[in-house]
Amino acid sequence: MKGISILAFSILELEQKIQDLKKKSYQPTLGIVFASIKHDFVALQKVFRDHDIDILGASSSGEFVGGELAEKGIAVLFLDIKRTAYDIYFAETNYLNSYERGRSIGQHSKKHFENTAFITVFSLTVSAEEMIAGIHSEVGEKVPIFGGMASDDFTMSATSVFTNSELSSGGVCTLILDNDKIDIRGLALSGWEPLGLVNTITKATDNIIYEINGKPALDEFIKFCGDYQDGNAIDDIASISSAQYPLQILREDTAVMRALLYADKETKTMTMAGPVKEGDRFQFSIAPGFEILDETLDGFKKYKATLEHEADAVVVFSCKARHMSLGPMIEDEIEGLHEIWDKKPMIGFFSYGEVGQDDRKKAHYYNETCAIAIMKEK
Repeated sequence: MKGISILAFSILELEQKIQDLKKKSYQPTLGIVFASIKHDFVALQKVFRDHDIDILGASSSGEFVGGELAEKGIAVLFLDIKRTAYDIYFAETNYLNSYERGRSIGQHSKKHFENTAFITVFSLTVSAEEMIAGIHSEVGEKVPIFGGMASDDFTMSATSVFTNSELSSGGVCTLILDNDKIDIRGLALSGWEPLGLVNTITKATDNIIYEINGKPALDEFIKFCGDYQDGNAIDDIASISSAQYPLQILREDTAVMRALLYADKETKTMTMAGPVKEGDRFQFSIAPGFEILDETLDGFKKYKATLEHEADAVVVFSCKARHMSLGPMIEDEIEGLHEIWDKKPMIGFFSYGEVGQDDRKKAHYYNETCAIAIMKEK
C-alpha cells in the first residue's frame, strides 16, 4: 500500500495535484480528507468522483500534512488500497440514536469482513461515546476504532462529514477496513496531569453537569480554577476552561478527558464536549507547559518501539482545545509525531473530540487528546 499526503488551499490546486499524481502513474482508490469549511464541499466531492477516488471526509479547524500545519486548507491522504479491502458506511445520525447507529456500523462491517477496523468521523449531532458502545456490542471491545468529531474553524455552528457523493451536517462516515489485509492500530495520549482531590459528578444528563460534590457545578469549578486566576471572577469562563481546565474522568484504569463547551452563570451548569454520567469520579487539570510535549511524544516513542513493523501511513486526530492550550507549541508536537514515524505520509486535523485506543486496546471518546492511527498493508 502506497500512501501520499498532500495539502491544497483551493479546489483548483487539489485538482492539479491529483492530475500530477496520475501523470506519475499513481492511481489512488481512497482518500482521507480533512478540509476547512471555507471550501465548496460539493465541488470537492466532484473532483474525487471525476478521478474515481472514494473518500472519507470531515470539516476541520486547522489541518496538517507531515509536520506542516495549515489554516483553511485541504489535507488529503491518498491510498491505493484494493477496494475489496475496505467499505465506507455513511448515515444520518442524531444524539439519541447514536448507540443504534454504532450497532448498525458493527453489523454492516460483519457482512463484509471477518476481522474489522474502523476510522470514523462524525458531526456535532453524534454522541461518540454511545456510538462506540454500539460498535463494541457487535464486534467486541478490542476492535481498533479511531477517528474524530468534525469541526468548523471553531465557529461551533455546523460540522460536516462526507463521502464523494454524500454530505451531511448531522451524520457519521466510517471507513471499515479488512483487518486481515490492512493492519491498523494506535494510541491516544493527552499528557495532562491531574491535580487535587477526586470529585464526583452528583447530577448530570448527557453532557450537562448540574452538580459536583452535591453543589452547583459552576461554583465548584470556579472554586478550583479561581486558585489559578488570582481569585478574580472569570468573565469568559467557558473559553478559558475549554483550553486550560479540562476534567479527567476516571473510567476503569484510564482517564478520559472532557473539556467545557459552555458555562451557564444563571443555572450554574456546565455543558461538556462529551457525555458524562452521574457518579463519574474526576480530577481537574490545569494548563500544561513544555512538559506535556515531552510526556506525549515520549509516550508515542515507547509505543512505536512495541510495534513489529513500520507504518505505511499515519492519521492524527488532535483536539482543537489542545491546540488552544498549547498555542505555538502544538507545531512541535505535530513535527515530533512526524519524526517519530520516520516522516511517513501523515495527515491530521484539529477536531472537537477524538476517538482512540488506550494502552489496553480499548477505544474511548476523548477531548484535549492526541489520537493516532497507524496503517500498514499486510
